[in-house]
Amino acid sequence: MIFTECSCGESIIVAYECGDKMGYYRTNCKKCGKIAMTELTSMWGETTILNNEKELEEFIKEKGLRNKLR
Repeated sequence: MIFTECSCGESIIVAYECGDKMGYYRTNCKKCGKIAMTELTSMWGETTILNNEKELEEFIKEKGLRNKLR
């Protein structure tokens, strides 16, 4: 499991176990509606908080993730 949080303080829990496929997982915050992109990794990953779909598209392009999202 990955435990992280949105910039508004709302908890985000992503079901991920060591050995699962790596990549990113999108979560929409239930409290503020921002988009959280959580890196799926066993250690030292990050969660990037994005304000809207335009920022999400820029993030996907920057990271080269077009076909790697779950």
